[in-house]
Amino acid sequence: MFNNKLEFKGAVIGTLLGDACIPTPTRKITCHLQLSHKKADEEYLNMKVNMLRYLTEVTVKEYDQKLDDKIYPQVSARTRSHPFYNSIYDHMYYQGRKTVDEHVLKCLTPLGLALWYFDDGTLAGEMGWRNPYICSHNFNKIENELLCRMVHKRFGVTFRTVKKNIKDKTYYWMRLRRKDREKFLNIVAPFAPQCMRRKIDPLFYENDEKYREEHEMSCEICSKSFIANTHSIAKNCKECNQKILRQEHRFHYDTLAKQRVSKCIQCDKTFEKRPGKKTVHCSRKCSGKSHSSFWENKRSNQAIA
Repeated sequence: MFNNKLEFKGAVIGTLLGDACIPTPTRKITCHLQLSHKKADEEYLNMKVNMLRYLTEVTVKEYDQKLDDKIYPQVSARTRSHPFYNSIYDHMYYQGRKTVDEHVLKCLTPLGLALWYFDDGTLAGEMGWRNPYICSHNFNKIENELLCRMVHKRFGVTFRTVKKNIKDKTYYWMRLRRKDREKFLNIVAPFAPQCMRRKIDPLFYENDEKYREEHEMSCEICSKSFIANTHSIAKNCKECNQKILRQEHRFHYDTLAKQRVSKCIQCDKTFEKRPGKKTVHCSRKCSGKSHSSFWENKRSNQAIA
């Protein structure tokens, strides 16, 4: 697969820019590389495993990842420790955080670029035009700008840094210039396994039949059977959901009505304000009384008392 160690180094750098990592070494031992992918992309992981066996043996394991009460089958790979990974770690990690410098980016090869894109890239719709993005949000703005500059210098394709605000945090991604799409895809396509076709063919859309699968469930309220989507979180039938929704609406509007209850400043009578109104009188009769007549009546009542 590789003619020399430099080609292997460029491929390793590419996969480290993506999903692979080198854990922080402990007790001054040599480092190793590890990575994982979902079970559906096992073909892609096997391609990486064959690549990494150029240097050392690689151990592959399958496991289940539990997230939000759901189980996702995963496949992981781990290389043996080797001093080569220590030198890569020194260039690509700082205080345990992944970073980049010009040295490692100068070593990036077309295979490395392809592995990076297959890990973190995507074809995103853009006004009817699906354009490659690289989700490089683990790097800061300066690092993203360096990545864009070095990719352009090495491969002649132009990426631009895109700013995105997500949950009050700012991230930076890389977006490919439109007219460079075909050139970029021609670079990475020769290395793509079948499971990565979704990232190199703008006309290809993943089969979404699995999202349309249905199964029978039992309503938690009335125990009536109903059909729901496999990925749905519904627990009740349609009729019970509508009943619950009507009750919640009634409670909501009753609460708003209670908040609108006020006292008239003229006659101290309790009344309900109309929605959106800030009136302080219960009727037009009270609102028509002048300020002077109000105090005149107030004084006369006090004198009688």
